[in-house]
Amino acid sequence: MAEASTRSLSGALIDEMRAAPHQADREMAALHLLDWVGCSVAGAATSVGHAFAQAAGTRAHPLSLAGLGVAERAWALGCFGSLLEMDDVHRAALLHPGPVVMPAVLACCTPENATLAPEAALRGYEAMIRLGRAVGPRHYAYFHNTATCGGLGASVAAAFMLGLDDQRTQWAIAHAMSVAGGLWQCRNEPGATKHLHVAEAARRGVQAALVAKAGVVGPLHVFEGPQGFFPALASDGRPDALLEGNLWAMHETSFKPWPACRHAPPPGLRPAFRCGYPRNWGARNSRWSH
Repeated sequence: MAEASTRSLSGALIDEMRAAPHQADREMAALHLLDWVGCSVAGAATSVGHAFAQAAGTRAHPLSLAGLGVAERAWALGCFGSLLEMDDVHRAALLHPGPVVMPAVLACCTPENATLAPEAALRGYEAMIRLGRAVGPRHYAYFHNTATCGGLGASVAAAFMLGLDDQRTQWAIAHAMSVAGGLWQCRNEPGATKHLHVAEAARRGVQAALVAKAGVVGPLHVFEGPQGFFPALASDGRPDALLEGNLWAMHETSFKPWPACRHAPPPGLRPAFRCGYPRNWGARNSRWSH
């Protein structure tokens, strides 16, 4: 096997996230987990949610994980959080971290490592959002950022939950990014493939971390290498943007006040906003106004 420098973008990204989060950061992670739980419970009650639960092989309740392996749990939990279009959103990255990262964290959660969950979520959000900001408009024109960048977030979160060292975390990132995908054709036709993207990103990241934990080596330069992610799928992106920004990007991630894609209010609410109501919405609820 050819020698590869460990100072790759994936290694530098890990270095960027070494700082320990503060209590306020952990509390923010708890709020985003609560938001995801609400979205998922409501989404699981829909007809599409029941169909996904059947496909995932869950029993008794759509969110039941009995009898499922770790990666299967991530897929099963990942089916529901985006179904009602109420999932949290990062505006600059054009993606929804919660329905990908939270299933990955919970799938890897045990009584022994449960206290790691808030920091794992923060790290998963951070990695996923940084990649979303870096990919560029050409990528988003064809690819669903939540899907393509979600595997990174899920792999970083899962690696932290599983206690992987830096080298194995880089391998997990490499495996997840090597199989990144999620085409936007699903927006042009009826169906729920978009939500399958989310579940698959969660599963992909967890499976990548499990493979890395087992000792399977991955390409360290998966982002910037000549046949890596950016040359292949984000040619107008900025790879160095992976190393830009302050910790933690979860604080820049908004909760949705209505079930609409990105930041557009539903048509029925637009007259109220034209009339200036509620007048102080942004001042009092800035995290809800994006």
